[in-house]
This record gives sequence, C-alpha cells and structure tokens, in this order.
Amino acid sequence: MDSEDAVRRVRLLEKSVRLMLEAVRSNVVTTTIVPAGGDRYIGVNYFSQPSDTLLGILAGLEQIMRADQGASPFSAMAQGAHAGRLLLAEYREDLKNAISELAGALQPFDDNGLTALLCDVTAPRSAATDTRAERRRFVTNACVYATFVRGIRLGVIDRIELEELLGRELSQYKKELLALFGRHGYIRHALDCRSGPAASSIALDFVNVHRGFWDLCEASERALQPRRI
Repeated sequence: MDSEDAVRRVRLLEKSVRLMLEAVRSNVVTTTIVPAGGDRYIGVNYFSQPSDTLLGILAGLEQIMRADQGASPFSAMAQGAHAGRLLLAEYREDLKNAISELAGALQPFDDNGLTALLCDVTAPRSAATDTRAERRRFVTNACVYATFVRGIRLGVIDRIELEELLGRELSQYKKELLALFGRHGYIRHALDCRSGPAASSIALDFVNVHRGFWDLCEASERALQPRRI
C-alpha cells in the first residue's frame, strides 16, 4: 500500500461509516447501503428493531478512530483517526439514542426458571449473522451485549445509565445470557433447536463475538467453549 492507496482507503472507510451513521440518525436498521446515483442511496436488508446491527456500525467507527495506532508511515492514517473522532462527536447523540432504544426494547424470556433479556424473543432480529431466520439465537444476543460494551468503551453511553435501562448490572445481564444458553454445559446455538442431537446445537459462532463478549480469564466462561474432539 502506497500513500495514495492509504488516502483512498481512509476516505472510503470514512464515507462508509458516515453513511451508516446517517442511517442510524434516520432510525433505519440496515446493513447494506447501495448508491443510487447522485447523492441518493438505497438501504437494503432491513430488519425490525431491536437488532444487533449497531455492533457493526460501532466497530467500523472504532476502526477508523484507531487508524493511527498501528505502525504506519502514512499521514492519511492520522487524518482518518481524526475524522473518526469528528464522526463520533457529530453522531454521538444519535448512537446513544439507538443504544438506549435497543436496551429498552429487550424482552425477558423464561425457560424453565432461567430468565434473560433477549432481542429476538418473538421474531428473528439478526442483521449480520442470521441466515436461518431463527429466534432466540446465542450469537445475536451476544452481539447485543457486545454492542453495549463497545458503546461504553467509545463513550457513547454511560454504564450506569445503560444499566438503569436494563434494570440490572451489565455483568448480571451477561451472566443471565450464559446461564440461559449454557444450561447444559455448552452454549446452544438457539433455544428453539431442541429436537436435534446436542452436537448440532453447539454454537459455532464464537469468533463473531469474541471481542466484547468473552472473558477467557473466567473459568466459568472457558468451560463453555467448544472442545476439540
């Protein structure tokens, strides 16, 4: 990558993140925006709220904000990081509102005495990870938790304010998810998949939610990881 390529990449990332942030501001839940000529864009892959869509948007914003943290000789990286910080300042309130709406829209789900807040109790809600139109999926709800963690890390929302919306501490919210999906000693892919054998129910989406969800320093969380057979 030369200096001109670095500039193009940073500008493309900045433009893409801004488009997604504009979708958040417009209260549109989508993962794909297609140019339609001029200054017109069409959003596709719409999903009903609450959804895990925000995680990808926050991740893109964080990526551009951290562009200058690697060992790069190109000044475009520093310029990109500065642009990312400006984007965060410009859209912080919109992101906060979206995260607050997400937290307030979660619904309690009870499964034989174990209860957790889920985003997909009644219908599929995953914008990026669901190809099977399933409800009550582990990876979808783990991504919602990761959204909250990243929002706090970026300074979009205050932890105490978020926990008031959830009605519980963030750590307790996570423990309830792990207890619900991991009650059999492994993480079930989805709570609706009860008829198949156990091996087919193990959630294999771990890589998608590693950053922001799993704390592998915790023995109880390591115990839920799939083991090589």
